[in-house]
Amino acid sequence: MQDNGWVFISHSHKDIETVRKLRNYIESLGFEPLLFYLKCLSDDDEIDDLIKREIAARKWFIYMNSQNARESKWVQKEREIIAGYSDKYVFRIDLEKEYEKQIEIIDRALRQMKVFVSFSPEDQPVYLALKEKLHELDMQVLSKEDIRESDNYQLEGNSRIEEASHNGFVIIILSENSIRSQWVQEEIKTALRQHGRIIPLFVDGVIWPEAHSLGIDRYQGIFVSQSPSAEELQKAADRILHEAWRSVD
Repeated sequence: MQDNGWVFISHSHKDIETVRKLRNYIESLGFEPLLFYLKCLSDDDEIDDLIKREIAARKWFIYMNSQNARESKWVQKEREIIAGYSDKYVFRIDLEKEYEKQIEIIDRALRQMKVFVSFSPEDQPVYLALKEKLHELDMQVLSKEDIRESDNYQLEGNSRIEEASHNGFVIIILSENSIRSQWVQEEIKTALRQHGRIIPLFVDGVIWPEAHSLGIDRYQGIFVSQSPSAEELQKAADRILHEAWRSVD
């Protein structure tokens, strides 16, 4: 099981059959939906504390709205706890609407949580630091990191870029190393052809002469050092989340 792409599902257990179908769809896209039904616990204080800690640890939420949910004290408690945070992202699915509308909301929500990172192998430390930070924010991170030795490296990599272009973001780590990387330049071209949402990440203030010719100079970038600090990574993550959330509509 991958340790990223987590989304908290707030629902009434009375709707479990409908919710399971939506959960299965979320899982089919590679994400990890969290559903709670704590039959083994009878102490309200213990349940309350567990839910509070789980909500505090998560970033993305889907509220399954229904008559049962509106009448559930636990669902309403979850909504109250979530509303107490300013850094949570909540999507609402109306279970009384048709299935296609429900799937449409899920697709829109998960689109904000998926990101492909293009980088030169020499910039792996920057990539790994960014990946760890994005995992903390429950985002799903794609790259070519695990398929570099594959016989279908180019085909599989392009497939991941296209997936992120249509259903997420593409982050390009731009450095003195990636300037010389034919693979990075090809990945940029692939993302542009797919009209992907691109966020350049400039390392150590590198200037890309090719930025204009490649067509990425129109995208506002993020600046980090070769060994990004916690503050730099937080600023980068905040910018990525801002771009994700403002594109919801």
